[in-house]
Amino acid sequence: MRELSVLIEKTSGAVSGTAMMFNGGAGASLLIFPELAAKVVGTGALSRVIGKLFGGRIPRIYLLVIVLAAINLANAAELDGRIRLTGSSTIAPLVLEIARRFEESHDNVRIDVESGGSQRGINDLIQQRVDMALVSRALSKAEVDEVGLVENAIAHDGLCLIVHKNNPIFQINRPDLLGIYKGEITNWSDIGGPNIPITVITKADGRATLDVFLTETGLKVTDIKAHVIIGENLQGIKTVSGNEGAIAYVSIGAAVASARAGDLVKLIPLRSVEHTDAAVFSGTYQPFRPLLIVNLVGVELSPLGQAFLDYAQSAAVHDIIEDYNFAPIN
Repeated sequence: MRELSVLIEKTSGAVSGTAMMFNGGAGASLLIFPELAAKVVGTGALSRVIGKLFGGRIPRIYLLVIVLAAINLANAAELDGRIRLTGSSTIAPLVLEIARRFEESHDNVRIDVESGGSQRGINDLIQQRVDMALVSRALSKAEVDEVGLVENAIAHDGLCLIVHKNNPIFQINRPDLLGIYKGEITNWSDIGGPNIPITVITKADGRATLDVFLTETGLKVTDIKAHVIIGENLQGIKTVSGNEGAIAYVSIGAAVASARAGDLVKLIPLRSVEHTDAAVFSGTYQPFRPLLIVNLVGVELSPLGQAFLDYAQSAAVHDIIEDYNFAPIN
């Protein structure tokens, strides 16, 4: 094993130089996608480098192991600096967790993640105050064609309604939902529930969850007669958990996590499809929305920014995505 360790250390320098040949000077992408190392192993360039270093005496069975470990050593030293991402409160906790894992492998890297809503992230990106934006909805055609925003999906999420756990209502049809949010239905007893006034909760302007809800229901912002306006999903969850008459719409991932953690909320689908893990992960649950890391056409990402984006889209973080009750992108 010591011989293998020595080979790895000696190979790391050679791999660093060879990796630049395959990634325009940024060997970090090979660290993010280890499967690419298999292609590198088969190239004549690296084979010649290894042969010169070790006289061709390395058993082929060790070659891939050596290259993978050496790439880690080479790139961990190369990546440094700081990047900043702002945007959706749905994605921010997930991306923060991914960032922390990434930083553990890169001592000289700092990744700052802030929430504030998808529109804040987009505005920050356009004004180049951040490296990338976090957006929890599909981009519009105008945002892509005219503004130059680029979608990079890392996961999928659904949107659901939540009511208090003690509320016996388990389904709300579309006319009743519209009546509740328009202020035409004001008591749960009007739709077969308890004699409790309905507290309507909606999202603030600039929140992607609001955009998805409006698209799904056909409502306009001016149609909604809300008692409480929230920013982040957790605010809605906590408000519903403490108010037996409340109703809100939030991220399924956030709602499931809170219900499992003991918050007094019950999930109700916006459509007839059950909000099961299988439905969310298969994409059959609707409304289904992408969770995006967005960059800007014409503004080149730094090597660190590109490496982190590649990492966030890789299978290496699928376990984190699933822990947050989102569906990974395959």
